[in-house]
Amino acid sequence: MTRPILALAAFLTLLSSFLPARAEDKTIAKLSTDIIGNAVEVDAIDDPKVQGVTCYWSHFNRSLIDRLWKMKQTSVFLDPSNSGINCQRTAKDVTIGKIDLSKSGEEIGHEKISFFFRDLKIVRIYDAEHNALVYVSYSTRITEGSAKSAVSAVPLENANVVWTDGTPEKK
Repeated sequence: MTRPILALAAFLTLLSSFLPARAEDKTIAKLSTDIIGNAVEVDAIDDPKVQGVTCYWSHFNRSLIDRLWKMKQTSVFLDPSNSGINCQRTAKDVTIGKIDLSKSGEEIGHEKISFFFRDLKIVRIYDAEHNALVYVSYSTRITEGSAKSAVSAVPLENANVVWTDGTPEKK
């Protein structure tokens, strides 16, 4: 009975690696954390609607060996929901397209950390009062929320900023 379950788990884990990833991300580093293949990946993600801003996002990826080894302790399909984020102006000029100006912001990236129920997300929020773009990385679950999050802000005050949809009013 155990063998078919292990085979199915290995197949589904492999299958999940072919799920679509975030748009326009580039893995710039993969740092091994142990001898069984677990790693912290660092991705460079260009904001699709804000030219001149890049976010650097670190997150943990469990190896297939670790998933199978710890199968009785935790879900085989689950990666830890810890992540870090740092966003910077990477160009002299910043061009901002039509972005969501609401308090809930707009998702610019995500990654599945569980085959069915959990995601890591990156959301951009515009802080009109402080003239900054705020990027939040957090995990989601269907039944319970998670307090694990990280935040980074990109001030626009001394930048050459062009709003293609018109400059929003300060609140």
